[in-house]
Amino acid sequence: MSNRRFSIRRTLAVSLGFLSASIVVAIMSTPLTNRLAEASVPLNEAAKHAEAPALDRLASHLTGHFSSEAQSKHDPEFFDIRLHAVRIWTARDDGPWIYIEQARGDAIDRPYRQRIYRLEPIEEGRIRSDVYELPGDPREFVGAWSEPSRLDAVMPENLRLRAGCSVYLSFKNDRWIGSTQGKGCSSSISGASYATSEVNIDASGMSTWDRGYDANDQQVWGSVKGPYRFDRVP
Repeated sequence: MSNRRFSIRRTLAVSLGFLSASIVVAIMSTPLTNRLAEASVPLNEAAKHAEAPALDRLASHLTGHFSSEAQSKHDPEFFDIRLHAVRIWTARDDGPWIYIEQARGDAIDRPYRQRIYRLEPIEEGRIRSDVYELPGDPREFVGAWSEPSRLDAVMPENLRLRAGCSVYLSFKNDRWIGSTQGKGCSSSISGASYATSEVNIDASGMSTWDRGYDANDQQVWGSVKGPYRFDRVP
């Protein structure tokens, strides 16, 4: 197999972390009620209130329209990927909740990834982003980034958590830096056993590096050259 074909398979394989994905997914379902009660260091209500500005800042950096077109023109090993992210369920006080839709630049109306993220402060200076799948056929919600009210009929308890795939973020040097933890994010793509995700988010965009590894810790999918760079676009 040529390097190009292998790169394509890895690059479009699933990201169980933040951004790269495939339609083939190993689903691990965990009741939302269990997850909402889980935190590495529980915060009381006053502490959560103090963390609200940080949550809003991260949500602001995560939402909007993003593109890796510039990177793909510079290096053909990377694809032109478009990402749309919008806050949903803004009346709830257990978020922010963010809907993500991702597609190739030449197939905008056929997203290969649709997810919902929930941001939660877990201790001072740290935020966890949990990753959920939509119930039923996600194609019913294609384009919901431009009309988020379409998701009003979906209840958080109906979502499917990707257990072990949460990303833990800290704010350092004007940016959010984080990753998954350990080998708990299951993946079966291309013979993988688990997946990892690393992210770097700032006001101008984000970089993401998602990779899958087999049981011997050998990389079997994902970029080998480095992270995708998504620039914020109008």
